[in-house]
Amino acid sequence: MKHENGLMQRQNGSGKTFVTYKGAQKKMGAIGGSQGRGMGWKQGLLVLSFVLSLVAIFSMEYYAFYGIQYLEAQAKKIKRPYASSGESNADLERMKGVKEVMKHAWKGYETYAWGNDELLPKSKRGKSGVLGSMNGFSGFAASIVDAMSTLHLMGLEAEFAHARDWVAENMTFATGATQQVSFFETTIRLLGGLLSAHDLSGDEMFLEKANDLGSRLVNAFAGTRSGILLNEARLPNTEAVYSRSDVLLAEIGTNLVEFATLAARTGNETYRIRAEAGLRFLHAKYPDDPLLGTSVARNTGDVRDSMRSVGTRTDSYYEYLLKYWILGNKKDDHWRQRWEDSVDAALEELKVTSKNGLYTFMGTKRSKNSAPDSSVTHLGCFYPGSVALGVISGAVTGEKAEKYLDFAKSMMHACFQLYNATATGLGADEIFINMQTEEISNLNRPYLQRPEVVESMFYLWRATHDRMYRDWGWSVVEALNQYCKQEAGYSGLVNANVIPPMSDDSQQSWFLAETLKYLYLLFSDDGALNLDEWVFNTEAHPVRARKVEESYWIDWDFVENATGKPGLTDGLKSSVVSLEQFFEQLSQPIEIE
Repeated sequence: MKHENGLMQRQNGSGKTFVTYKGAQKKMGAIGGSQGRGMGWKQGLLVLSFVLSLVAIFSMEYYAFYGIQYLEAQAKKIKRPYASSGESNADLERMKGVKEVMKHAWKGYETYAWGNDELLPKSKRGKSGVLGSMNGFSGFAASIVDAMSTLHLMGLEAEFAHARDWVAENMTFATGATQQVSFFETTIRLLGGLLSAHDLSGDEMFLEKANDLGSRLVNAFAGTRSGILLNEARLPNTEAVYSRSDVLLAEIGTNLVEFATLAARTGNETYRIRAEAGLRFLHAKYPDDPLLGTSVARNTGDVRDSMRSVGTRTDSYYEYLLKYWILGNKKDDHWRQRWEDSVDAALEELKVTSKNGLYTFMGTKRSKNSAPDSSVTHLGCFYPGSVALGVISGAVTGEKAEKYLDFAKSMMHACFQLYNATATGLGADEIFINMQTEEISNLNRPYLQRPEVVESMFYLWRATHDRMYRDWGWSVVEALNQYCKQEAGYSGLVNANVIPPMSDDSQQSWFLAETLKYLYLLFSDDGALNLDEWVFNTEAHPVRARKVEESYWIDWDFVENATGKPGLTDGLKSSVVSLEQFFEQLSQPIEIE
């Protein structure tokens, strides 16, 4: 039924009433008072004393919290050049609430899992191997590197210093035995985390570690004339592998931000050129197909399947097209145009709308001629935030920007149902929406502490300043404290739709890197990490966008047109090469001096 406040409510299968339009309901209270007779001077002194006590208490509380936001920054105990100035639209109380979640989660990790990749908060012990390493190899402490940018942003000085010291004293990539790790996970978590810690703090130690790691990973791009990477990296040193294996689209596209940033900080453009090459090759091969399949042949660049999706297995490829344009100071329009074309194609091919118009979102086409399905996945819910960022950044303007933002708001509403429709109020990993009846099913799914929904809330807040998104985000914080808090941290849930829920005994490193960071930023002032100056990698590690001189950028027309223009400086050995020579060099092992 429709209520006077404009909210539409439905019931799920368990009979629970939930909001299906315009978000979470607000609890309102009333403040009343009474009139009394005049008081004597003794009573007046007592009242004055009481009031002064309240003022003193309030002042201490205000300093304890707001001091972290401003006074400590002024004293430069932690240098935070990204902090906002001027009139603030921050929600200080909710920021403080998110910070308390982070402090509790970090304390549990420090106490029970220090130096391990992640914390098992119910078992009170650590686990390793989250980077896809053989034999559960330990020594990279994913939670430490993932958490540093969040700790720094929140002004948690002692915690950041503890993490910094561990990295300086213990992190080494010169492992004794050869370990195979996921190039994708190692790049977004470790390389991205180290670069972000450097950009936020200015500490050169982090850059030295990042350069050491990058030099050991970069040969994943070698081995084929296409320049397309292999997602298998080896430490201490990755060797060029002449593999004919297939690679996921997301794996191919999710390293531009990290390796281009490493190139900019070190002055070694080999990192950036190698990261770009495989994507440039792919775009040249499919110039009129902005939506690609999920799997690509590494040696030829052939797309292996006809599935079309902006979610699982493709998601961060589309995310980075836009972010790479912003990272490069919006100079190279190739990436912006490719992103815009992909959004236009997705709106044409993948958008689904329920019968009565209550839900609109991107589905997945399982084959070329099939209709998009009606599942909403948590991983795919980064997309409304990405579209909103395109509007914020000026990647599209005018009527198209209005169209994009309208869609982003509609899909954000559908994505919130991952949370809003479950008994716990925490996000099921996937739901199905009946396009005819608009009923939601498949709610008995795990909650894995994923960030994508709150990430999109953050971008939609920045784009619209609709307080609804902050209210939605706060409902997530409240549910985390009610259902996920353990004595030693926060866990996910085996089933998000069961009360009392069962803990999955896992505190994900991305919970510290992404989920809590985006919740904190959702309530922060707009000037905190200005989105024209900072770019978040897909693990939510912010790095500075750079002002790019035109000479930094290679003329890629010869690749896209396959004309083999003479006089091209390849950027690898500063020599003039032909098209044939260039791609032959791509296949060769890379040496970083």
